[in-house]
Amino acid sequence: MEVKKNPQADLEQHKSTFTQIGLVVVLGFMLVAFNWTTKERSVGDLGVVVAIDLEEEMIAT
Repeated sequence: MEVKKNPQADLEQHKSTFTQIGLVVVLGFMLVAFNWTTKERSVGDLGVVVAIDLEEEMIAT
């Protein structure tokens, strides 16, 4: 039997092009990820923090 594949539907011709496009896209994402900066968020004044000592009562057994 002979192969009846349409030459226009053959993606093997474009395999290297698709690989290069994928590598360029991934490289772009990596550059953006490494250059991403975050702003330092400051926490507002929470007021006076009071430490409360809790005493636990031991049950005599």
